[in-house]
Amino acid sequence: MDNDEDLVVSGSTPQEVGRSVAKAIQTLPPRLGKKLRAILIDYIGRYDEGAFSLLNNRTVRQIIEEYRPSNAEPQASGEIDGIRYTLHDGPAPTAPDAERPAPRDGPTPHPRKAP
Repeated sequence: MDNDEDLVVSGSTPQEVGRSVAKAIQTLPPRLGKKLRAILIDYIGRYDEGAFSLLNNRTVRQIIEEYRPSNAEPQASGEIDGIRYTLHDGPAPTAPDAERPAPRDGPTPHPRKAP
């Protein structure tokens, strides 16, 4: 491969795409690997599993060119036991979620897909 940015991220499931991104991060020079990792973390924070469709079947160059960072200010940030964190507001609910009534006994749990 002539150019590191021509590396393609792909997979048929979110897990495979995640493994492909992890392998790409390890293969790329540190500067590009850190950039791709930051994009992955931002996308997962904003889009949950939808992040993987933004990365799938794209070259590292395309991922970097298409990436638009969030302009949202963090709600909190800090460090606990040597682990840094930044908390942002979650994405706005989609129309079906917004129309669903809240349960009577507390907040709606985040839906999880079976493994």
